[in-house]
Amino acid sequence: MKTIYYSGKNSGTGKTPLVYFVLLISVSRMIHTNLDTVSQKTYTDITTEEMETLVMEPETVIVDVRDEWEFEEFNIGGLNIPLAEIRDKRHYLLPYDNVIVVCTNGIRSRVAAKDFCRHPELQAKTMYHLKGGILGVDE
Repeated sequence: MKTIYYSGKNSGTGKTPLVYFVLLISVSRMIHTNLDTVSQKTYTDITTEEMETLVMEPETVIVDVRDEWEFEEFNIGGLNIPLAEIRDKRHYLLPYDNVIVVCTNGIRSRVAAKDFCRHPELQAKTMYHLKGGILGVDE
């Protein structure tokens, strides 16, 4: 059997067996293909107007991740799951298809939305984040 060489530059002989070169390209393509098929689930930023439309759809829930006292002081409805408790209470979201995560100004809700997107049991859910928080919501 005759070895065919690829005459690309490398240290040593200056010749690399073509078999290794082809193998390297094949492995590189497989890795690239696998990375393309494994995508990280993400959320969608929405406005107050978009939220008002979405909440009318069946199987949609608003999740307010503010502390309990903040929720009691003022809220726009939905479930109150404080940010510190979202990992323990994410099972409350299982019955819903659409999840809208809110907080006062959008910071805590963004953290919660990212966390929800990482969990396999919530992968089938459509996650939304109220950009700017409930400060922009009319009372």
